Amino acid sequence: MKPKKDLLKIMIIYSCIFLSLSSIIIFIMYKDGRSFVYYGDAFVQHFPSQIFISKYLNDIVKNGFYLFNFNIGLGQDVLSTYHYYGLTDPLSAIFLIKNLSPVTLYMVRIFLRIYLSGIAFIFMCAYFTEKKYSISIAFGAVLYTFSNYALSPGMMHPFFINAMILLPLMVIAVHKLVYKNKILLFVIVFATSLITNVYLSIILSVTAFFYALICTIDIFLKKGLSNGIRVFGRGMFSYLLSFLISGIVTFPVVNSIITNSIRNIDSKVELPFIMTKSDLINFFYEFFRAPNSNNFALVGISIVVLVTLIDMFINKGNLKLKIISFFTLLLILSPKLHKLFGGFLYDNYRWYFIVTLLLSYIFVIRFESVVESQGYKKISICFTTLLIVAVYTYRTYLRYANNPNLMKIQSKIAFSNDVFPIVVAFALIAIILFFRNKNIKSSSIYMLMIISFSVNMFIYAKQSSYSRAFVKNDILHERLDKYDKYKDILADNSEFFRVDNPNTAENNYSDIFGYNSIPINYSIENKNFSLFNLEYKNTASIPITVVRGFDSRAILNSITSTKYYLSNSKIPFGYKKISDGLYENIYYLPFGFTYDKYVSYDDIRMLDVLKKQNILLEACIINDADNKKSSLTDIKKLEDNYFRKSSLVDTKLDFKAFKASKDTKNTKQIIQNKNIIKNKKEDALILEYDAKLKGELYLRIDSQDVFKNNPHIFVTHNGEERYYDFISKHSNWYAGENQKLINIGYIDSGKNQLKIRIPNEGEFDLSKISLDLISFGNYETNIEKLKGNHLENVSMSKNGFTGEIENKESKLLFISIPFNDGWKAFVDGKETDIFRANTSFMAIKLDSGSHKVEFKYERPLQSIGVISTIIGILLFVSYIVFRKLNTKHGAFRKKESNKFFKS
Repeated sequence: MKPKKDLLKIMIIYSCIFLSLSSIIIFIMYKDGRSFVYYGDAFVQHFPSQIFISKYLNDIVKNGFYLFNFNIGLGQDVLSTYHYYGLTDPLSAIFLIKNLSPVTLYMVRIFLRIYLSGIAFIFMCAYFTEKKYSISIAFGAVLYTFSNYALSPGMMHPFFINAMILLPLMVIAVHKLVYKNKILLFVIVFATSLITNVYLSIILSVTAFFYALICTIDIFLKKGLSNGIRVFGRGMFSYLLSFLISGIVTFPVVNSIITNSIRNIDSKVELPFIMTKSDLINFFYEFFRAPNSNNFALVGISIVVLVTLIDMFINKGNLKLKIISFFTLLLILSPKLHKLFGGFLYDNYRWYFIVTLLLSYIFVIRFESVVESQGYKKISICFTTLLIVAVYTYRTYLRYANNPNLMKIQSKIAFSNDVFPIVVAFALIAIILFFRNKNIKSSSIYMLMIISFSVNMFIYAKQSSYSRAFVKNDILHERLDKYDKYKDILADNSEFFRVDNPNTAENNYSDIFGYNSIPINYSIENKNFSLFNLEYKNTASIPITVVRGFDSRAILNSITSTKYYLSNSKIPFGYKKISDGLYENIYYLPFGFTYDKYVSYDDIRMLDVLKKQNILLEACIINDADNKKSSLTDIKKLEDNYFRKSSLVDTKLDFKAFKASKDTKNTKQIIQNKNIIKNKKEDALILEYDAKLKGELYLRIDSQDVFKNNPHIFVTHNGEERYYDFISKHSNWYAGENQKLINIGYIDSGKNQLKIRIPNEGEFDLSKISLDLISFGNYETNIEKLKGNHLENVSMSKNGFTGEIENKESKLLFISIPFNDGWKAFVDGKETDIFRANTSFMAIKLDSGSHKVEFKYERPLQSIGVISTIIGILLFVSYIVFRKLNTKHGAFRKKESNKFFKS
């Protein structure tokens, strides 16, 4: 009973400290008006996805599962899109709690995950300390949970904290598998990690594999090769079993990751094997500082762990732990290993929880040794600690000595963060050296740790608030309230239409408010949508998987049935204002319109992108049309005459180029040479033109590196300045982008100019910069023709949609949902072929007459995944039953054998 009471006592101590430290952070953030929604990915992705998942799970309880979300990115698979954000996370059950605001719920989820990671750590320590429970376990749990990983990457990506919960359990599971021949916990934990988040499970499985490898080598050295091979085989069997059990999630998710990947990350920057000298110095200099919400590459753990680390290495024993520490150091030093442990993506710090877990565990098992140290060992610990602190102090002194203004620039909080580790270290050395009574010594260190934790959390919260890392509560509530005035219009279910919202922070807000949209900014989207944006050089999609609309291009908006535009900036052609910030497309094309002509993609592949764009209003572009000619015999093909006329139309617009700089007081100087032009910081390139026609004006830049040393430019037209990014070929997000095609907007005929502000010194090639003007002379006529025959009575269901149509001749019904192998189409109850249309969407052929059309979605590999899970569970249960029967049979045989020898 006593061990259970001791464990309960440890959990109570941990819970009290956790509550106190969390309260410090929450109070300061609340007082400063900050939420726990981190700017960047959390604001744009995690917050809206949380609201979608909450609505989705509550809807499942009432109405059952659905597979497809029509609201986001022209329509996306639910599991593919939201698995990464916690859709299948067991902790998402908290969303079933009602009457909590989304902002509060977001905070509760973060701190619940952090708290559970500490509980998992306690269980791990309890397992390895063999019921010799020490209060140091509670403090080790606090070290683990209030490190930088939980409070920086964990705040930016809350589901990352799940890895902190699962890793301690995985360590126990591997140990049981290797040394006790028990696979039950391993299979449960690894299957759970796969179901929860496939990406994080890769990091966990790599970590578990290396730990298992060390343990297996230990078995091999102690018990021979045959035992080592058996352990390895048992591990592989357990991995396979876990994957089969989780198949209901992993099969469709892994398939989605593979089939929707458009970026080839492996081909990017070659990583060094060892960190650079400056990175190495900075890493260890910041090792023991307070957590920092703006610095992911920081361990941010209390300096108290330093003395336990030193104690472990100056004493004998703990060989396995020393080996693990050595390999962890190698991992820290090597960017190539960062990539391996970071999920095979790129050099990142998403694996730092491994370092934190190791250091926290070392603190737990060596704390008593530090307290009990005597003589030269005590002196060695204190002297080594003093030496390291002296180096840190000298480095800190140099920072301020070499930059006298640093003290003026830095806040008192930042200065405290620099100095506080020194204060704690000296206090710790004093306690170890001068306190003789072990109880007083350990209690004093615990008290010092509580003070140090509290000060660090105060520093963390204040720095987070000052740096504006987290979104203000007012801003969040303002965004949530913003759509109230539009909800009657946007929530109109009488027809299916879409909304374009180009505001970057609101790209996923259709998930909050339930309207159907173009934008999407999640980690995985349908690859065909990305290919469409790549084909048509959509500047509003950069990187290519982040879609902020179609850059106000009227044709692209129309063919995707975009009825409303939510912004006061860069209003597309053909939109009229109906409310502040809301515009309606007067040339709206209803969902499911029809084409009476088609053209093979192969015939127009080499056409300029703007001419290709114009064809979208003339004919349906069919991919692989030559192989489907028999199916298209009743549909007219776009005449060759169209291409001859099109090729004669010159879209280029002549201009005069001028350069203006601060040195010449922004006086324009004409540029005579249309080649390489050097520019200074904040120079402006001015292009003056005389348009003979009205139309959409495009700025064309022939490659992503025309403006050397400038990752972005600012373009001003008619007094409105806009920011445009370039994407380097060396970027992890590069997907083959070449030209940059910027829609300046609809212009009237006459003289005007646009200005390109170049922020950094460099050079540009003027011969690679041009203007294009696209006339809209036939635009209205083409729109009216296309909208004359379309799906009516469109009804969206859980996993598809239905509609009715009557056409007098054979036509192609165009569906502006990205092509996916999971779709099946039925006309009057009979399945029909789906063509890949307009590069990335869908079309079906309709004969003349009245028809009922139905599209059904079945997630690819979902059925195989269900079968996999059933097989996996059956195998798992069979294995457990077999093991139990075998154990009972073995015990029975041993008992009978004992009876025989006693008789």
